Amino acid sequence: MTTPDESLTVDFGPRQASGRTRVYLRLGDEVLHSDNISLSSSRSRKTFLNVCKRKAPGLSDDELDVIDAAFVQQSVQADEVVDRARDALADAAEELRSRDEEADAEYDALPGIQVNRRQLRHVANDAWRAVLGRGTDAMPVVFVRDGFAVGVVDKSGRPVIHVITDNEMAARLTRAADWTMMQGGGPVDVMPPMRVAKDMIAMPYEKLKPLEAILSTPVFSSTEALLLRPGYYPDDAVILHEPLQVPDVPDRPTHEDVAKARSILDELVVNFPFATPSDRAHAIGMAVTPVVRRLFSGASPLHCAEAPTPGSGKNLLVEVLSLPSAGILDTHPFPTSDTELKKAVTAILLEGPTVVLLDNSKQGHEVNSPVLAALLTAAVWRDRYLGVSRMVDAPNLALWVMTGNNPRFSMELARRTVRIRLTPTVDRPWTRTEFLHPQLKAWATERRADLLHALLVLVRHWVALGRPKPPERLGSFESWSDVVGGIVTAAGYPGFLGNREQLYDIADSETSRWRDFTAVWWREFGDTPQSVSTLVQLCHQHDLMADVLEDGSDRSQATRLGIELTTQRDRAYGGLRIELRQDDSHKGRTYRLVQVDASPRGSQGNVQGTLGDEGPPPQAPANTGGYDVRGTLGDLPGGPEADCTENSDQPGSTGSDPFSVSRPSWNRSEGPQGPPAVRSGDSTQGYEGGPTPADVPQTSPPEPAHDATASRSADAVQRRSGRLLLDDFEHGDICCVASRWKPTP
Repeated sequence: MTTPDESLTVDFGPRQASGRTRVYLRLGDEVLHSDNISLSSSRSRKTFLNVCKRKAPGLSDDELDVIDAAFVQQSVQADEVVDRARDALADAAEELRSRDEEADAEYDALPGIQVNRRQLRHVANDAWRAVLGRGTDAMPVVFVRDGFAVGVVDKSGRPVIHVITDNEMAARLTRAADWTMMQGGGPVDVMPPMRVAKDMIAMPYEKLKPLEAILSTPVFSSTEALLLRPGYYPDDAVILHEPLQVPDVPDRPTHEDVAKARSILDELVVNFPFATPSDRAHAIGMAVTPVVRRLFSGASPLHCAEAPTPGSGKNLLVEVLSLPSAGILDTHPFPTSDTELKKAVTAILLEGPTVVLLDNSKQGHEVNSPVLAALLTAAVWRDRYLGVSRMVDAPNLALWVMTGNNPRFSMELARRTVRIRLTPTVDRPWTRTEFLHPQLKAWATERRADLLHALLVLVRHWVALGRPKPPERLGSFESWSDVVGGIVTAAGYPGFLGNREQLYDIADSETSRWRDFTAVWWREFGDTPQSVSTLVQLCHQHDLMADVLEDGSDRSQATRLGIELTTQRDRAYGGLRIELRQDDSHKGRTYRLVQVDASPRGSQGNVQGTLGDEGPPPQAPANTGGYDVRGTLGDLPGGPEADCTENSDQPGSTGSDPFSVSRPSWNRSEGPQGPPAVRSGDSTQGYEGGPTPADVPQTSPPEPAHDATASRSADAVQRRSGRLLLDDFEHGDICCVASRWKPTP
């Protein structure tokens, strides 16, 4: 505005949020005075005009009245603007409220929670009820895992277990209830307090249900029930999420059912160049393991898919074997250090994967990881949870798989590993073109339901046969061996754990070195104690233990060998145990070898002809049945006593094999002179082509002449050895080892 004095002006700035307006009194370009005043307040206007009089003494009263009138007019205009703005805001709020009501329709009248004027524990209890109300008993929305509140989230198209953070809990709270605060005359909408979310994370609700895994395929529960329907199964603490639909699985599969199941599984792996039948059996066992994970206790061994050259199909094999039970494979590069592996393992296990692939170990480097060794035998993995100062216990239910080109394991890992070796017959296997299914992964994806059905049929077949056990067990993984090995062997895949020794021989170079050393030592000195210096000379004469002795003086070499001998004390190599002896007369140490017997002792007896702590057996009359078994096997609980006469001079028997038997002649028209003793109650079903125990003639050897308390039958003696022993007839006989009946053509 311009005053009667054209050089004197009054300007108004924008109205502020406080309702005040900046007013400027200018004389030309010079600002005489400015102030924030309330234009609607006469007192504020009067104060400003008084200042104007002092700043511009030439202003008349009429000019001051003009300025005051401009203030009033400006105030009226500002109030009109404010009123229009308020009306617009009210309309917008009403429209927003309508949209919120439409959005809240999916929440079915959310409960209201008042956050002020209440104890935090009461608010937290209401919050838990609201959050859990979003789920059902059949499918909760929040679970507990080792003291952590966890939920289910989507990760690359598959559901995984996820530890809920306080921010995520706050997000759940705002969708689970309407939050209000009592203020003034009524409730006012507010955001969920973060302190409530933090309280819920710090102390999860005590009635939350546990969750160990999320599965997308039917599996067998711990009670051998087949889980088919989606939902939460509290007995096994698993969620079956949108499971794959498979055909009906018969309770007692027929031979045709088993043959059909084997056919499609063989079609899956037909073009992979397995080195031995054992490698094929282990491949089928790898596919079976996730399906029966809850039928065995403890962990499962590492499965290593290996080959001598890249491009042999290792990764493809792992992918198609994991596809029926796991779907998407959880793949990670093989860790370069234990620190990296330890961090990765904890994060991986918290998500509850089915199969984990550690891909492409570095060729030429020994696979030697204490963390991996501990993981493979740990039923529960314990480590510090990243970002939180607390330990976490995660169930180790995953099947761990690795790939590599001619990997070299330490012995600690070799004994925890099942090998699946591929041996291509061409120098560039990736250039092969002759395949039954050129797009194998696409074919396996299309037939995924049929492949899974085949695995389920094999499991039901094994259960129907009475759960027969396999001929071999893997130490530290006995439960896994009994279940998976039994299923694979009952299905007709031979060689389960049959290639262990090859893997051990490659890994155990140290044992081979010590076995050679002790063999020469025993040949030269027998059990006579020897000093370290004498043994150093022995090593030089026969070129032994070069990596231990290395270069240096005789004294330094003796020191190094002495340290190694002390480390290896009481360990046996090739039936010779190293013993440390303290020579008090010379105040030095000597070492000697002692022959040991690897057979079980004590109540288990001794297959070399002694009874352990029980003393020698009484003599038994000659076996008139026409067959001999070498050695005696000690006392048998609950069985009569019978001795076995050693007959190492018979053809076909060896002095080193305690289970070798003689070969009497057999006239087929008359039958064998000495019928085999068969353990009663042995299950031989499921091994095709062989007779049952009832099909084999059974008689008992003549009663021994000595007293009944010391009596043993041949049946009991053979039961003692841990396997079934039949007299070894000539060509065409029936032989039985470890409950597997097989006719010799």
